[in-house]
Amino acid sequence: MDATTRALAAALRRRLDEENSTTTVADLWPALELASSGRLASWRDHAQRWRDHVGPFFGARLAACVRPGDVDEYRALRLVAGAALATVNREIALLRRLLRFSARRGTITESHLHGQGMTAELIWRERNVRRTVVEDNPAATITLGRLLAAADRRLRAFVLLLHRSGARRTEASLLRHEQIDRANLVAWIPDEDTKGGDGGRYVPLFADVIAALEEVPRVDGNPYVFATRRRWRARPADEKYQPRAEHPDAWTKRFGRLIRKLGVDGPDGPPWLHDLRRSFITLSRRRGEDTTAITKISGHKTLIAFQRYNVFSLIDVLATRSRLEAARAAELAQHRRGPRRADAPAAEAEPREGTA
Repeated sequence: MDATTRALAAALRRRLDEENSTTTVADLWPALELASSGRLASWRDHAQRWRDHVGPFFGARLAACVRPGDVDEYRALRLVAGAALATVNREIALLRRLLRFSARRGTITESHLHGQGMTAELIWRERNVRRTVVEDNPAATITLGRLLAAADRRLRAFVLLLHRSGARRTEASLLRHEQIDRANLVAWIPDEDTKGGDGGRYVPLFADVIAALEEVPRVDGNPYVFATRRRWRARPADEKYQPRAEHPDAWTKRFGRLIRKLGVDGPDGPPWLHDLRRSFITLSRRRGEDTTAITKISGHKTLIAFQRYNVFSLIDVLATRSRLEAARAAELAQHRRGPRRADAPAAEAEPREGTA
């Protein structure tokens, strides 16, 4: 059987599978939820995207028949409704993950949303890279000191932790006392608490961060640094109430209220809580830290993702100009002195005071 015949047979088989399939997109969701809910720290956001938008639109459709045209229709409706492009891209990415996961398990024959060039076609390029950096310099537009002075003890410790370590808000909110190494001023973030998981990593802490964390009130029986006094009933229902940490969304809301209270504004508008992570990466790069080291600490897996957080602004241009001017002045001074001849005698040392 030649290649053309095999291709026609495969196309016919796919067509028959589509015509005979009764599996809807909603039927695929429970398997992905079961496989990912305990592994990904960001699964709560995925579940909300499915519940609010992706599920209602695609849930009743046959999974084997979802094609790029359906995604284009969904994107158009969401953008008209006022959703941001970045938000829509993440919802489409969730749909693609669901179909690919099901295709690999054999629940459906294949995903029509995957293939050469399909990612660029379905996930549109975002032009919303933020430039806001919270500076340590008191003369800057947005200063860390001003934020810390107006925050309460819990929020002050949380903001300082994000700014000094580059951790994500979910990683910081799930931090437990046992993960803090006060002798070496580092904290361990385990694999299950990171975005996507990557074996876990250490993040740096400093004396002021440790001092701020010590001021956070502890809740008896709760291992989390940022513990909440509220408790939730674990599954199964016959188990006891379990302690939990403050949810990341609560920190985002508190930070937003703080920014509105101060009336702080930046190049992208009011700062976001996630801008603290960008600030750690940008300021570390300005201080001359190695890119590989910063990437390992921040948990970025690719340099493309890292560069989205590495803001190159007017401050960096001026610093580069200063270094170039200094190097050029040194070169000119060297040319004025001229090259030293190899056979030139060495200059005699001047006699010391008190010697003949």
